[in-house]
Amino acid sequence: MRKWVLVLMLLTLLVIMVTAKEGVYAFMGMVGTEGQSNAYVLDVTDPTNPIVLFQSSEMDVPDVTIIGDYAYFGTTYVMDFYEYADLVVVDISDIKKPEKVGYLRDDQGQFLRMVTRDHYAFTAGYISGLHILDLSEPSKPSIIKTMKFDDFNGDDGVRDVLINGNYLYLSGATITPEMYYTGANRMGIYVADISDPENPEIVGFVYTGLYGVIQFRIRENYLYCCSEGKGIDIFDISNPRAPAHVRTVYYTNAGPECIAFHGRYAYVADFMDKGILIFDATNPTDLRLLNLVATQSKMGFAVDILDGMLYVADGPSGLLIYSLENPEMPQLVGQFSIEAGLAFTVKVIKR
Repeated sequence: MRKWVLVLMLLTLLVIMVTAKEGVYAFMGMVGTEGQSNAYVLDVTDPTNPIVLFQSSEMDVPDVTIIGDYAYFGTTYVMDFYEYADLVVVDISDIKKPEKVGYLRDDQGQFLRMVTRDHYAFTAGYISGLHILDLSEPSKPSIIKTMKFDDFNGDDGVRDVLINGNYLYLSGATITPEMYYTGANRMGIYVADISDPENPEIVGFVYTGLYGVIQFRIRENYLYCCSEGKGIDIFDISNPRAPAHVRTVYYTNAGPECIAFHGRYAYVADFMDKGILIFDATNPTDLRLLNLVATQSKMGFAVDILDGMLYVADGPSGLLIYSLENPEMPQLVGQFSIEAGLAFTVKVIKR
């Protein structure tokens, strides 16, 4: 009898495992909401009907990073010349019931981007420089060290960070007016050796122009940079210590904010009265523009792609969801509308 009960239990468990479906979840951050909810976790398993699972009234939320069972919402607050930020920690171990469990404050900067290695995190803090965090206790991040850009070469802004092997790439940008107007700036990409994660060593620099790099992504041996006022800068990083400029893909009135890849296609979010630009990336050194998708607000700030679906943070229009069944002509299939502010960042996971 016990044998048959055990068999029945195993069969039931097998049926549950087979029939259980993974869900799709979007993490969205907003800016300019003036005290309203601006950090969201959405169930977008059915893209035609996004469901709010979590919302929180934070400061501006320019970025979110998902690591295991935790989501880290980077926030910032600016008033006159005073600026501070919180890294808000949300437990998503039960994805249907996310819970805010901690935060880390930076009294003089922002949490713009974050990448991790082991229990270390590297965050772009813009005017506060580069933070190195300890995530040994994921719900209680702590700052190990802060590296100001003054230490690097007189600059004072870090916009994005990216890890490539034992190297950390940082997009640097000067915000000193005198340096901007005279051209005496060093906007570009810094390369740091992070063999010793607590003590990065700057080993390289590539100048990218007056406007700096907003965000970058690595694909194979190439680094693709969203460069303000220009378009997409492409660098060969076969030698990770010394990125070599290959080409700049220029386009008119360029305001690229984010780039993501899907097969042989590159999708670029552009906030300068455009939306999404679609490029043929078959030749990795020469992106070829195929189409421009004029989103509702024509203010593409971020894109993410998962399982043939394109998710766009489209400023005042909120989150737009497109099907990539035809990759060159995405079809809008869903939307999460907002009443105020700008949808600024989005990350999507399956769980």
